[in-house]
Amino acid sequence: MNDEELALGNRAVATPVLNGQGYAVAAVGVALQTIQFSREEIEKRISKSVIACARNISDDLQMLAMSMDVSMDHFVNQNKVNWSFNSNASR
Repeated sequence: MNDEELALGNRAVATPVLNGQGYAVAAVGVALQTIQFSREEIEKRISKSVIACARNISDDLQMLAMSMDVSMDHFVNQNKVNWSFNSNASR
């Protein structure tokens, strides 16, 4: 957990999405305002949801790679997926 290390008033939680060999190929994370969520609430509730989400994505990507008979590294590298979102980006 990032507890106001980069910006005052913000906390963040992130965890890797792993391939079948245990290598990180992506990540899932959330950023929250300290006035809305306590550190304890993030640790007890939000972190568990972020971890569960990353595990589900890891499992789904691994099953997809197996059904395509390719490694997950090949799948990610070939499709160059970028699922990041920046709400502050200009449109």
